[in-house]
Amino acid sequence: MTNWPTKKLGEVAEVSWGNTSITKASYLSKGYAAYSATGPDGFLKDFEYDRQAIVLSAIGAKCGKFFYAQGRWTAIKNTIVIYPKISSLDVKFLFYYLNPSLWPVSGAGQPFITMGGAQKVEIKIPSTKIQQKIIKRLDAIRKAQELCDTQIQKIEELFVSQLFKEFNFNKDLDLKKLEDVATITSSKRIHQGDYVGSGIAFYRTKEIVELSQNKPISLNLYISGDQFNKIKNQFGIPKKGDILISAVGTIGISWVVSDDSEFYFKDGNLLWIKDFKEIEPTYLKDFLDYSFSSVSGLAAGGAYKALTIIKLKQFQIPLPPIAKQKETIERLDAIQDYKNLLLRQKSLLKELFDSVLYKSMNGEMD
Repeated sequence: MTNWPTKKLGEVAEVSWGNTSITKASYLSKGYAAYSATGPDGFLKDFEYDRQAIVLSAIGAKCGKFFYAQGRWTAIKNTIVIYPKISSLDVKFLFYYLNPSLWPVSGAGQPFITMGGAQKVEIKIPSTKIQQKIIKRLDAIRKAQELCDTQIQKIEELFVSQLFKEFNFNKDLDLKKLEDVATITSSKRIHQGDYVGSGIAFYRTKEIVELSQNKPISLNLYISGDQFNKIKNQFGIPKKGDILISAVGTIGISWVVSDDSEFYFKDGNLLWIKDFKEIEPTYLKDFLDYSFSSVSGLAAGGAYKALTIIKLKQFQIPLPPIAKQKETIERLDAIQDYKNLLLRQKSLLKELFDSVLYKSMNGEMD
């Protein structure tokens, strides 16, 4: 804890509504930045501010989230603009100090923050010297995070470029239907009422997308062990090396089952590819990624509104020898391994930022 003096936000900062007469309907394709309740998401012909400030989302799904505005810009309806009115408070420090839990959010169906509520939020203000120290250390981590994000974006672009190089095959290469080199099926029906509090993991499209991106599962769903074992014994279950691919919604996202951990999956949402012949599962996954990417023109929602078993069976696969498939896998895996390294670095930087932010705002690093 600190002995920094406590003030109400309205005492030390200007707190006012964004321009309530301007909505997103006024947005242009270019111009000065405009901030709505969802952030900087448009442009306007003119600007109302030429300064650094904080724009708070005051209503809707992102209520309580805030954005750092600088340069020339305008805040529109459903926002609150905040900037210091005393010289002893730095706007960047205020931005780092504030967090979503401080705001008094009201309303269940449509959350909102009142002007009075925002003005009464209590903040602790250290000396300007301490504020500058805090800003300097947090800015340094933020710059490292931005650099990491830039590197991730570039490596993703490199992966897409490499996909095109690997799979933009000579037309003379043999093509085979997917049904000739693998079995395509789905799962047995699981109803929402079959979900239990703990048991065997159950995946839908959302979870497969997360797994394909090496992200942790954000919502854990389960079915009972008894129901799982009954399905396993009668129909079989996915095993290591099998592929699941999304078939509705976000179409064409595939995941190679990474180990023998037990799980089951939702019928209709996902298709199951197994029993491979003459084709490496990872090679097939890479080709599917290529086929459903914007590079190949088969982007989700374009050629397919839904991916059915019949459609997937007819999918044309270029089939070089296994040795060549493995070479392709190695080149693409090298890029993905580097991306995973960057993603781990991004996670560590977030942990560092959160730790330094907490300690700084509690006077532990003065």
